[in-house]
Amino acid sequence: AFTRTGLTSFSPFAVMSPAAIVPITLLDFTGTYRDKGIVLNWSTKTEFNTSYYTLEKSTDALGYKPLTTIRAFGNSQVPRRYSYVDEELTNFTNYYRLKITDFNGSKLYSKTIAVKSPEDKFISIFPNPVEKELKIHLNGSTGITTLHIINASGSTVRILRMTAGTPTGSFDVSSLPAGYYTILIDPGTSKQRLPFSKR
Repeated sequence: AFTRTGLTSFSPFAVMSPAAIVPITLLDFTGTYRDKGIVLNWSTKTEFNTSYYTLEKSTDALGYKPLTTIRAFGNSQVPRRYSYVDEELTNFTNYYRLKITDFNGSKLYSKTIAVKSPEDKFISIFPNPVEKELKIHLNGSTGITTLHIINASGSTVRILRMTAGTPTGSFDVSSLPAGYYTILIDPGTSKQRLPFSKR
């Protein structure tokens, strides 16, 4: 979801390119963990020939993938505000940046921000990569938890259950083919995911 509304005032900072200042004054770009998701907000003081924003995400501050594209106001001399909620949390710390595209197709980037999530909301797995036995630790778990192992094609290949009072479990994954997988916690109620690879 995203919104675009008017905004009051913040201390502006410029988004720079090697050649010139982008035809936009970005007032702020922030992220905050809230209710199982990260709320990302940014605002502009002015926009000139700004086409759209692409919000990009990384778990290691190196490789980024697009989360969403949001249409800009285009040309504006009054403060504007944008917002997006990332509910696909994959790590304790998530990194975000804005790719700003103008009407001519030129692209420039904002600063990168790092947003931390509460560690007790996540699971940890080890070893990773795994060969035979995968150990899973549920931080802050109090009830029965169902975990789905999803393969690279998006299909569930194994369902694991961990009971209350047992935050750590060991599972034999030696029969899984080598490749990349994702553990999904309680599908339908949570979107917490953790990738791992099988040797």
